Amino acid sequence: MIFINLQHIFLLVSLISVSYCGCPQFPNGTYTKVNWWECVQGNLTISSINILTENGNSEYPVQFRKAFYVSIDGENHGMPFTEPKLSMTVWTFGGWMGCSWHEVPTFGMLNNLDACKYGAQCPIPTGKINVKAKIDASRDTMLFSLLKNNATYQVRYSITDNKTKEQICVVVQARCLTEETTSTDI
Repeated sequence: MIFINLQHIFLLVSLISVSYCGCPQFPNGTYTKVNWWECVQGNLTISSINILTENGNSEYPVQFRKAFYVSIDGENHGMPFTEPKLSMTVWTFGGWMGCSWHEVPTFGMLNNLDACKYGAQCPIPTGKINVKAKIDASRDTMLFSLLKNNATYQVRYSITDNKTKEQICVVVQARCLTEETTSTDI
């Protein structure tokens, strides 16, 4: 028979909390700014990424409880995207055995979405482009309600044209608020 007393439980909880607390809450300067980079090299180059409210205003930190846009400016040197599909992958930062990014399970809810219905300019033309991927927590309430408030998340936005298989892919790291906020939270 295994006997576990309160001292063992307290020691285990202490070790877990110490190892988790050793990670920065806002890695890579995300307390004050968005980080981003392209994830594929192809016929499309990205020049800027902005987080916008539904009214078109810049916003930081990102407020997940309200609809917002990830606005991607760039240039498409290839064919137009006539059948764009959007897939997103979400990671959270922290860890028990060192600090790293951990994928948040979305059970396919954010895969192979019609990019046109999520705010993308359709078709995505050749030449200068502005693609706005709409993120609306009210569509995915179950997923977004599980995310920790005032934390850094990393999201990979990938738009693939079903016809040409060309791809736009960007990874964005940002501080996010998942609960109602006041000015003292920001």
